[in-house]
Amino acid sequence: MWHKGVSFSAESCALVYLVDTAGTRTTTDSFSDLSGDFSVPIFLDNANFGPSTLNECMAHLQASQYWQTEDGIENWIMNGIRISQTLDGMVR
Repeated sequence: MWHKGVSFSAESCALVYLVDTAGTRTTTDSFSDLSGDFSVPIFLDNANFGPSTLNECMAHLQASQYWQTEDGIENWIMNGIRISQTLDGMVR
């Protein structure tokens, strides 16, 4: 993750992909080291997790809303956030 967007690849893949506001495309970006996992401190910094948050999570699930439109779009509202998924898999 960086200012351009999100770049990703696989160890067995020579291509690097960039996802940004224009979509997904191959790029000339490179990785210096793919063996380290830096995502845990980034995504879990100041996060609440574990058994102590179970009641809060259950309350959010019980208060969530789900509906499907006539054209097949699935919608959820969870903790004040609306998520929609179209038939082709696009998630907003």
